[in-house]
Amino acid sequence: MNLTSPIFLESIILILFVLLVLISIRCFVLYKRSRYSVYLTLFEKSTDPVLLIKDGKFVDLNESALNYLGYNTKEEVTGLDPAEISPHTQLDGQNSKNKAERMIRMAKQYGNHHFEWEHINRNGELLFVEVSLTIINLNGEEHIYTVWRDIRDKKEFEQELKRAKEKAEESDRLKSAFLESISHEIRTPMNAIIGFAQLLNHQDNSPEEIKEFVDYINRSGNSLLLIIDNIIDVSSLKSGSFEIHTSKLKLNSLFEEIYNIFHFETSVKDVKLKVDNKLKDKDLTLIVDGSRLRKTLFQIVNNSIKFTEHGKVTFGCERDGPFVQFFIHDTGVGINKEDLDNVFKVFTKGNMKDKKLYSGTGLGLSIAKASVENMGGKIWIESEAGKGTSVYFTVPYNIERK
Repeated sequence: MNLTSPIFLESIILILFVLLVLISIRCFVLYKRSRYSVYLTLFEKSTDPVLLIKDGKFVDLNESALNYLGYNTKEEVTGLDPAEISPHTQLDGQNSKNKAERMIRMAKQYGNHHFEWEHINRNGELLFVEVSLTIINLNGEEHIYTVWRDIRDKKEFEQELKRAKEKAEESDRLKSAFLESISHEIRTPMNAIIGFAQLLNHQDNSPEEIKEFVDYINRSGNSLLLIIDNIIDVSSLKSGSFEIHTSKLKLNSLFEEIYNIFHFETSVKDVKLKVDNKLKDKDLTLIVDGSRLRKTLFQIVNNSIKFTEHGKVTFGCERDGPFVQFFIHDTGVGINKEDLDNVFKVFTKGNMKDKKLYSGTGLGLSIAKASVENMGGKIWIESEAGKGTSVYFTVPYNIERK
């Protein structure tokens, strides 16, 4: 054999070329296997939920994803599209199916895409996840490598911040409304006091007119004093220095006092005012914070009369086990059901048809609630818009022994 002949050399070159091609193919296969092995390791060992999407459907998922979704087998998830394990709409109001298709298109366009998503697990619980979509090639076919990161804590924190912001804004709004209301409430009795005081200076006033002017001044002064008292009480309530001081209080005397205060006002309004003392001992003496109890009953009766244009207002008490239960019934405008939970909040009033018709600072019931609870009782309201309101509160049955 001629080792230098052209035919021999060409044969050697051809053999070497074939060997090189075979080696290259082998290396490529090993490379592919290595990449697939790396993919499998990342896919199966990842602590994050990882899923594979092909043609818009899930074709595989790791153990973390299976556990996260609450399913037992992969077959329960594979074949589904992302929208089938999502609520109908996302938090931004977009349809889940339409948005999922758009997110996949963006991943294919740019190679990867990141966004937040809301899924539903097997039990119907909401799952907030941060989604990462990456286009990969497996065995010559395009797949979307999907990684989820649980962000429920983040979403809950965001919701708490949102609620805190809304609460702060509502508090600011209520305080602004309160300041506007309180300035009006103070100005009204002050103007009356100043006006009638000036009228008293006239030399030609009759004794009856003088008595009437003095009466107006007294009533306006009492109204002003009540407003100032309420402001001081709310300040004490907010600072935690709200105190209770017990003393003796005759219930009949209290009822008579409240009746005399409001009798004239109710007769002018065509409202019948009635006292209903259901206790066996009508002249019972309670050991209680008399000032707080008197003010609480005054505030509630005052509210009932204020919001009752015609009909009746009845107040009284009865024995309720270890408590004395006070009640105030009226046939007034009532309170909307959705507003009942708010009537005891500071600066809040019931939702009347026209609040401008009714004066008040919105402090009375919040102070009444604090007073009753600090005395060891409770307070609640039953009402229906257009049909009237009933307010109940209790204090311990602690009486003076004869």
